[in-house]
Amino acid sequence: MKDFSDILICSDFDGTLYHGKRLCVSDTDAEAIRYFQEHGGAFTLCTGRFPSVLRDKNITNVTLNAPMICMNGALIYDLKSEKKLFEEIMSVDVTEVILKICEKNEHIEKIFLPIHNNISETNYCSPYETDQIKDFIEQGVYKIVFHIVPEHCDEALERIIALTPEKFALSRSWKTGFEIQQAAASKGLSARKVANMLGRKKLICVGDYENDVSMIKEADIGYAVANACEPLKKIADRITEAKVGGAIAEIIYSL
Repeated sequence: MKDFSDILICSDFDGTLYHGKRLCVSDTDAEAIRYFQEHGGAFTLCTGRFPSVLRDKNITNVTLNAPMICMNGALIYDLKSEKKLFEEIMSVDVTEVILKICEKNEHIEKIFLPIHNNISETNYCSPYETDQIKDFIEQGVYKIVFHIVPEHCDEALERIIALTPEKFALSRSWKTGFEIQQAAASKGLSARKVANMLGRKKLICVGDYENDVSMIKEADIGYAVANACEPLKKIADRITEAKVGGAIAEIIYSL
């Protein structure tokens, strides 16, 4: 009989386990996750989204049996008790950085600022609403997400990198979405925190995009799914043959 009691699997959500309206969580992956959990394995998500994502997307065929990693690692949340186990709120001195980025990048469409005391509300504002930006940051945010005009992504990324101090981490969750958060908060650091909380000796992480780099590097085995971006594939230990909708099952049945 398989025994997965030493293993924690942390999976990215969008593009790894879930793919928009065309595919929720496939029955193939959901069945494999249940099999893994029934044989002692711990499975959770490591996502840039809120803890409510499974409920919001009406995904009923997957249950997490480990604390959920949200906000790209800035929040570890226990779904059962509905309690925060860890959080890393951005320092208010990021305000000057964000306003400078907005000033120097005319191609920012909107900004998303998730406030730490409201982990379900979406707070968007224009890059020109400086007072609103300041107010959100003063309330305490987990990260700042810039939505960029598609045809100017590379240009904007270079400017944002140049303006972001090393104390803050910059990542990209999708082609037009750039995220800044405290360097002490990352998917990789939080995935290892959860593994240690549970006493799991082997950490397996799975992802598809650039914001997954830290957890793929931190993992004992880091997987890129077949549909992953090339930068992630280059640093992954292994690459699945299956794309989203079967990759998690492929990993579990190979253990």
